Amino acid sequence: MKNKKAQVWIETVVYTLIMLSIIGIVIGVAKPAIQEKQDRLLIEQSIDSLNIIDSKIEEILIYGVGNTREISELGIKKGKLTINSPEDKIEFEIDSKYAYSQPNTLVKRGKIDILTEKKANSYNVKLSISYKEENINITINNKDELKTLSQSSTPYKLYIRNVEYANNLYRIDFTIS
Repeated sequence: MKNKKAQVWIETVVYTLIMLSIIGIVIGVAKPAIQEKQDRLLIEQSIDSLNIIDSKIEEILIYGVGNTREISELGIKKGKLTINSPEDKIEFEIDSKYAYSQPNTLVKRGKIDILTEKKANSYNVKLSISYKEENINITINNKDELKTLSQSSTPYKLYIRNVEYANNLYRIDFTIS
């Protein structure tokens, strides 16, 4: 009688270990695929955010000097957004498990330049819009400087203002809160 009780417990432990091993294997296989999907969606959302910023800049250029537009819900869940005032660029960079484009090949999607670089076990995806050729001088709080917005649980608030038009050059100023 004691042997049968011991055998039942041994079988229970063995079956439990087998089930836990199977669950571990399934999670091990599914997790990278889930991470790739999440990263792809984050990159797509970042492209949408850059397009929104660009459309606000185009709007204030149309309506003239003195116009301001607000982007009230700029969320960054992963990666970083850089307003590169010295180079008149807006850039977004993210480390990703997903190769968004052919590695080391510059791809254009509208105004956005996309560059995917291969790293050891991941990719570095860089998105950028340059305003140099559009005769737009970008400033941050009326200064030529770099401003990097990193991931945050609360969304950023951006104000974009058409400050002046002089010498065939628009000056667009960003204020971040």
